[in-house]
Amino acid sequence: MSEASSKKISAILAGEAHALLRANRFAEAETRFRQAVAQDGADFALRYNFGVLLLKTRRPGEALIHLEAATRLNPKAPEAYRALAGAHFALARPDGAIAALKCFVALEPSDQAAMHELIRLLMQEERREEAADVLRAAREQTPRQAFLPLMLANVLRVIGKLSEARAVLEEDARTGAEFYLLADLKRFAPGDPVLAVMERYLQTATEGEDIALTKFALAKAYGDIGAPEKGFTLLGEANRFMRRRTSYREAQNMGHYARTRSAFTPSLMAQKRGIGSDSEAPIFILGMPRSGTTLVEQILASHKDVAGASENGVLPPLVTRFIPRFPEGVAGVGDLKYFAAEYLKGMGRLLEGKVRVTDKSLDSVFYAGLLHLAFPRARFIWVQRDPIDTCLSCYGRRFVQGVQYAYDLGELGRAFHAYEGLMEHWQSLLPPEILLRVRYEEVVADLEGQARRMLDHCGLEFDPACLAFHSSARPVFTASAAQVRQPLYKTSVGRWRPSDAELRPLLYGLGLMKGA
Repeated sequence: MSEASSKKISAILAGEAHALLRANRFAEAETRFRQAVAQDGADFALRYNFGVLLLKTRRPGEALIHLEAATRLNPKAPEAYRALAGAHFALARPDGAIAALKCFVALEPSDQAAMHELIRLLMQEERREEAADVLRAAREQTPRQAFLPLMLANVLRVIGKLSEARAVLEEDARTGAEFYLLADLKRFAPGDPVLAVMERYLQTATEGEDIALTKFALAKAYGDIGAPEKGFTLLGEANRFMRRRTSYREAQNMGHYARTRSAFTPSLMAQKRGIGSDSEAPIFILGMPRSGTTLVEQILASHKDVAGASENGVLPPLVTRFIPRFPEGVAGVGDLKYFAAEYLKGMGRLLEGKVRVTDKSLDSVFYAGLLHLAFPRARFIWVQRDPIDTCLSCYGRRFVQGVQYAYDLGELGRAFHAYEGLMEHWQSLLPPEILLRVRYEEVVADLEGQARRMLDHCGLEFDPACLAFHSSARPVFTASAAQVRQPLYKTSVGRWRPSDAELRPLLYGLGLMKGA
């Protein structure tokens, strides 16, 4: 059969395949596609569409063959690279997905979703400098793409390139999200031109969250220039907006604290002793948001033998998997060695070449009893900071996830009080050599003394690198990423406070003010 005849037959079969696809008759469509490819395997549309069908019907391995062929037949077709990335992703081949997405965004630099997926994969695979390079190149290629400055600045912030991140945003900040990040990265001075830009923007912005983020940023700026009263008014407005956007249920949260205390009794802890792992690798860092947990983790993770896992998300799904009815279901647990092994497995490559790994997951306050049973030799560090300083620091932030109680002063105070109560419960249950209390203010006043104290508690020799924590190259993803890239500063201790009248809901919630 001639080449022309083969192409003609292939085109007919491909047409039939598309008709069958429209009728959702996938099996028959697949048969036609196979017949068409056998006649003419050098047709881009045919290989691409067949690959997409195979991907849709969950056969990524075979889809990969046809999609790779499609990209060779037409290297300028972005849709083929997008589908190819999907095939690699389905096969858990992140390097292949990254390569395909790089080709896609080179052809379609304005596709924000694809760029976001590419950067997420690069960060996940610890190719963080490469992520920054991709965004720098995209910004040069398409300087008008509005999403690029914020995306680049966020990556630079995580990897510790704060000066470059500031420069990017000072040049291009035009939205509330960009102002918010910029305010976190710099200290404002009177007459700062960015302050005037934000004030003008607030007069014209129309989108609710954009306005709220700008108010958070302006509040920080006003605090920097010595006008905190003006900033606190804006914080109230921003937080009221954010509170309306949340689904926080205070009774449910308070109930979780109470149920956890009821489930973990002295008798249960004694009964379950000895069912855990011998590993002493984890160091669990507990403390309210904005209490100094990121600082403590950065100090410890600067040690040559310690990895920092930050808030890595391993614990909640693991607990749900092993104890679906947590906390009450803990009474039925018979062996936690497998739980411990799965937890360590979840740390991935972090533990390679290290002997300890820090974990500062926010949910650890509920799991501390379970974690002690699973890792009876592991150490816990409870970081505390002045209650009002902690809560006001929370009140000045927009949290991407969790911490929904932070947008109302009364709820914030009651959440802090409940957290401290549960931690006191853990201290009464855990051996004194296991749980160490650390005061944030004391770390600020005596870094070396407190660093040595924490290292001794964790069974680690002193490492001078812990005192130069701000120079560590490790990535930091939490809200305090910018702060821990700087030497210790004492302005966060004894910060400005509004009057007791303005703080009344918070003070009542904390139990520091009595009355109705």
